[in-house]
Amino acid sequence: MLYNISSILTEPFGFTKKLPVENCNIVYDDLGEVEVFQSEIQFIKTDSGVWVNGIIPILFYLNCSRCLEKIASKMNIKLNEEFKFDYNVQNPEEDHSFLIDDDNHLRLDSCLREYIVVNMPLKPICDENCKFIIW
Repeated sequence: MLYNISSILTEPFGFTKKLPVENCNIVYDDLGEVEVFQSEIQFIKTDSGVWVNGIIPILFYLNCSRCLEKIASKMNIKLNEEFKFDYNVQNPEEDHSFLIDDDNHLRLDSCLREYIVVNMPLKPICDENCKFIIW
């Protein structure tokens, strides 16, 4: 999920552009495979970078916290994040902003991962009547 935002950077502050999110699969080390469905996100130029917002529908798999069966989890991830230019970040150790690289590319992969982790259920269950496994 890589976006070249060079054309947005030539525009004045407040410029808005909608771009599509294509169907794709992303594999994260800790989450496994995440299926991303087609949607549209909005890019708004700010004084220090680009603000990204929109809703991205996804599907990924979790293990039931009771029986450990694999269950599909559908979520709509609502992105609302500012991506900053490298040169606008004064202290990278303290500023945990998402960055736009020197080639004016904006990557949504790591941002999407963080939003998934924050929004995923803590104890997913496959069914309300699911019982703990007794060994």
